[in-house]
Amino acid sequence: MCDDGESGLVVVVDRSMTSRKILEVCLSRAGYRVITYASGIEAYKRLVGMPEQPDLLLIDFDLQPEEMSSYELVRQLKTHSAFSTVPLLFLSRRGGVVDRLKARLAGGAGMIPKPFVVKHLVEAVQTYLPKEKIYELPTEHMPSIQRDNSADTPGAE
Repeated sequence: MCDDGESGLVVVVDRSMTSRKILEVCLSRAGYRVITYASGIEAYKRLVGMPEQPDLLLIDFDLQPEEMSSYELVRQLKTHSAFSTVPLLFLSRRGGVVDRLKARLAGGAGMIPKPFVVKHLVEAVQTYLPKEKIYELPTEHMPSIQRDNSADTPGAE
């Protein structure tokens, strides 16, 4: 467990500013260091030159393909030996069998569904981080972040 003050470094790549902020706040409060990027290109440029290797990558399944798709980002990162063993979880609004299979084939260890349930998010991070990088924090008090569906309901204002 993380008693030396050096918690795991989690890198988030998500085009949604809201998702990046939620992930940053939730994981920071859970004791992890978090770096976020808005695009695959930005992430790739910065990650390849980083002196410290991340312990976990969280990548939006739906990055803009005209910039750099999530598949291309993963493919490019995996060509560097520093990233060949870094676990990767995809973030997605879709969680069907086909999407989970695509995520596995792209090199992902799993998928975290959106909207995020904070407890499950932290548990997933703890599952894939090296044991010495896990910051033990009870997750029972963490709320779920649910999508407001009132705007999607016909007749709702």
